[in-house]
Amino acid sequence: MGGGFDQTWVSLASGCLLMICAGNIYAYAIWSESMSANWPKGDKVHAQATVNNLYTAALVGTYLPIGGFFFHRYGTMKTLFMSSFFNCFGYVTLLLQFYNGGQPHGPNVLSYVAFFCIGTSTGMADAGVLGCNLQNHPSKSRGRAMAVLKGYFGLSAGIFSLFYSSGLEPKSFLLLIGPGSSVLICVCAFFCRIAPVEILGLYKDVAGAEWRLGYALCLELIVAFALFVRSVAFSNKSHVASIVTGGVVLSLIVATFLMSYALRMWRWCFHIDVGEITGLVQDEGALVDLDDEETVDTTELLDRNRAASAISVEPLPPDHGSMKLGEALASANFWIFFSMVLVMMGSGLLIVSNAARMMKAKGGDEGDVVAFVSMISVSNCVGRIFVGFTADNSYVHSLNIYRPALLMNAMIIMGIAHLILAVGSIEGTLLGGFLGGAAYGAAWTLNPTILADLCGLKNWGQIYGVFGFAPTFGSVLFSNILATAVFQAHATTIAGKPDQCLGDQCFGLANYITSGLNFLLALTCGPIFVRRTMAIYNST
Repeated sequence: MGGGFDQTWVSLASGCLLMICAGNIYAYAIWSESMSANWPKGDKVHAQATVNNLYTAALVGTYLPIGGFFFHRYGTMKTLFMSSFFNCFGYVTLLLQFYNGGQPHGPNVLSYVAFFCIGTSTGMADAGVLGCNLQNHPSKSRGRAMAVLKGYFGLSAGIFSLFYSSGLEPKSFLLLIGPGSSVLICVCAFFCRIAPVEILGLYKDVAGAEWRLGYALCLELIVAFALFVRSVAFSNKSHVASIVTGGVVLSLIVATFLMSYALRMWRWCFHIDVGEITGLVQDEGALVDLDDEETVDTTELLDRNRAASAISVEPLPPDHGSMKLGEALASANFWIFFSMVLVMMGSGLLIVSNAARMMKAKGGDEGDVVAFVSMISVSNCVGRIFVGFTADNSYVHSLNIYRPALLMNAMIIMGIAHLILAVGSIEGTLLGGFLGGAAYGAAWTLNPTILADLCGLKNWGQIYGVFGFAPTFGSVLFSNILATAVFQAHATTIAGKPDQCLGDQCFGLANYITSGLNFLLALTCGPIFVRRTMAIYNST
């Protein structure tokens, strides 16, 4: 598996499994209630606040630059092994603390350490998988590869919910997403590798290469549709529906992994000779910018230069493609991008983290909450996939529309989503959730690819790690501070239940402020960022 052209696709397929495992942090809402049920009575008084604080510790571990720096220094395999270790340690610690069947035990410092380790595992797996597959795909298909990977990351909570709803006890479920996922991460670490540079040079010459990304996309969309139908049409307590859907989903994921072998058989049957290529695998600890190896047709380059001169773009930065961390932090492009993503991520996390309370504030019941959460999850996946494939489309490029312009449009959609959430009915809230989830998912696909475009791949791990502070600060500012403050200002006791709120005012002001900030940055920073980066995209 280590060599040959198919290594790029084996890495992509195994990366899909790894991204599902990395997303187990998003399954927290499924089992958090069972954890707090095992706490002593004194700790149950402020159980919801403690549950939120524990999750915040996991998010801090996810978005700190540990994974990016480790990947930059040690490469893919060692990063994934460390991810496996932290994941297993975190979940085993929680199992021993809260599910050992002994005296009830409340959360302590070790509990926060365990959640931090779980978050660190997610961050390391994310950096390792994305960094590897960014290296394996040239710029023209990089967005689609990231779309497929990030799409499965967004679907992970729905996939894990199938196992929980199939009748697993909370303890067994934690064994599955903890030690079970850790074993799978270790196995996939041997498949998810950077392909030899010689192989990548033949990328566009090998028959059938392009259709496999489309094939992976189709399977992923079927997975998303199956999860959505199961959540909306069947009760979450329907074990049979969960088992059947789980079987379909697992079959589709296995089919994704087998696509390399299907193409190999196709080449063998039709006697297509792509050459015997041998050689050592590139050292993953010293990454190179694959875009330097690409050639551009002279006519196409002239056309791009004419288009660039017609709209007056900034000149190409002299250090583009090989930026060091310090150079990236000194770049105005980095901080414009950072600010836009901070607002985008914070806006999306405001919806994701408060989905249940938002729908209940509109008067929705548990069924409406399930539909709303499912709508956000599926649209999150669709947004990741759609923007990734759109960003690689040649017709879109002919219109001088590149990834920064797509990010600007995603911010406008996010602003519209929060306006709808501020004043919408139950149906309007579903629409707002769909738009907000799609924009939020789009940002996750655009982040790593735009960073690679701006700074190159040589020091991508370090720069991506530092960039992780954008969603961290966004979550704290928008979800933890703004949304909580507005909700608490209108919360009261309803039907004997404290901390309840009904009406548009529960989140209305937070939605209006968030919407305004998205429109403001999209219409000010957006055009500036597009203009400053146009030369980079026209040059490649």
